[in-house]
Parts: sequence; C-alpha cells; structure tokens
Amino acid sequence: MIDTQNTDKILEILETLSDEELSVNLLKEFSDKNKNFGKLLLNRDSNLTHDEWKKRCDEAQKDMDDFLAKIESYNF
Repeated sequence: MIDTQNTDKILEILETLSDEELSVNLLKEFSDKNKNFGKLLLNRDSNLTHDEWKKRCDEAQKDMDDFLAKIESYNF
C-alpha cells in the first residue's frame, strides 16, 4: 500500500492526462494493485510460511513501485 501523499500525487497526474481512456485504465490498474497488495499485507494466509509471505509481499511491493514509476513518467 502507498501513503496518502503518494496517492494524491498519482491521482493528480491521472487527472491531468489528456487521454481520458488511458487515465481511467491506469486508475483502475492502480486501484487493483493497491487493493491486492493491501490484502496480502493485512490478511496473511496462515498456510504460507513467513518466508513465502515475505517473498510475495516483496514482489507485490516491487510491482507497485514499478507501476507508480510508470504513472509518474506521465508527469512531464
């Protein structure tokens, strides 16, 4: 999950994109990724070992970071 300040920045970038369809698609993808990452962090699957849970969290964090960098690249 990302903090509120970053969320505001991302939303501002998406609101200023001239391509509304792209903006909507990126917003949906952002929402889905953030939701899935939050669920992973907060609802730890008891069937996972700690190491596997940590690995999945790290992968989800990297995926989110990469996606945020993609959105920020539209801020020119």
